[in-house]
Amino acid sequence: MGNISFARHGFTPNIIRHAVGLYTQFTLSYRVAEQGLDISYESARHWVIKFGAPIDRNLRGVRPTPSNFWHLDEMVIVIRGRHRWLWPAVDNEGKVPNFLVQSR
Repeated sequence: MGNISFARHGFTPNIIRHAVGLYTQFTLSYRVAEQGLDISYESARHWVIKFGAPIDRNLRGVRPTPSNFWHLDEMVIVIRGRHRWLWPAVDNEGKVPNFLVQSR
């Protein structure tokens, strides 16, 4: 894992990492208010621009490799009024590393 310098940002590295995670996963304004943090949406957006790629690289290095046992599930979904077949590849731990959408 590479070291990321959070110097001169006014918040602890844990708060910055948490805000970046909330910004990328959810609607940040609601989640930060629930956590009781006083961070502006614009500050979090700047943190994502600055720290998003290094945090992502660090997380990808920690992520375990998928197992060798996978199976395909078939689901029918509707996209813009047309039926499509969704084929998610699911490993034996229940994670979806990839998926495919086909029209037939």
